[in-house]
Amino acid sequence: MGRILLVGAGPGEVALVRLEADGSLDQGFDGDSGVGNGVVNTGVSPWPTIGLAAAVQDDGRILVASPVISP
Repeated sequence: MGRILLVGAGPGEVALVRLEADGSLDQGFDGDSGVGNGVVNTGVSPWPTIGLAAAVQDDGRILVASPVISP
């Protein structure tokens, strides 16, 4: 496919960004937001967290490893 998947973090959420092979945002990647901006933010916890790794399954579903850092 030639796409690039990035995983990162925000306060209490994990962010996924998918890029096209040329580095532009993949406008078809938007989760449930419907905005088509290439970014998906998922609320995980009220505490800080970080996305450590991501894997794309054969059916296209994305799995993210994300530990929660509780206070």
